[in-house]
Amino acid sequence: HSSRPRSQGWPVPGETRAVLEGEDGVQVFPNVKPYVITLGFNHRHPILRRRDVRIAMNVAVDRPALVAQVAGGVGIPTADMIWHQHWTRPHDADATAFPLDRRRAGQLLDGVGLPRLRTRGGVVKPRFHVSCLVVDDPMMQRVAGRLQQAYADIGISLDLEPIALHELGARLAAGRFEAFVSPV
Repeated sequence: HSSRPRSQGWPVPGETRAVLEGEDGVQVFPNVKPYVITLGFNHRHPILRRRDVRIAMNVAVDRPALVAQVAGGVGIPTADMIWHQHWTRPHDADATAFPLDRRRAGQLLDGVGLPRLRTRGGVVKPRFHVSCLVVDDPMMQRVAGRLQQAYADIGISLDLEPIALHELGARLAAGRFEAFVSPV
């Protein structure tokens, strides 16, 4: 029988990590997971099929801020769905592949005929609406909320629709979606 305490490991949510790291006798170890949180588009959508619209939506998102705010800085901004430690491709430039540039995003949207319009009362209307399926998970919902804010800043309305993970696959396979936020 040993007098040393037995160490055990438990998963730690991101919001708890900072508290635990400051405690004596507590060690927090990373648990690297090979997945990315993805905002996917249905390219059959009449607006989302346009390359300049998708580029505008990419440069409207501040990826480092999203990781810092939503995941407590635990994560790495990425430019594609290939895991950053995958041997086939270096990911050194992922964080800078789509730098935040809301002005450029607006110019791209204006250039494809999606200007910001005002009602007679002076209210700015969205350039367009996108319905977005969001996996019913707290992290995915926080990511989707931040994306919704980023897109509102450039005049896009992202309408969020929570969905169970097991239902998402059927909706994607059937093409019954405009956009989705999910871990991949």
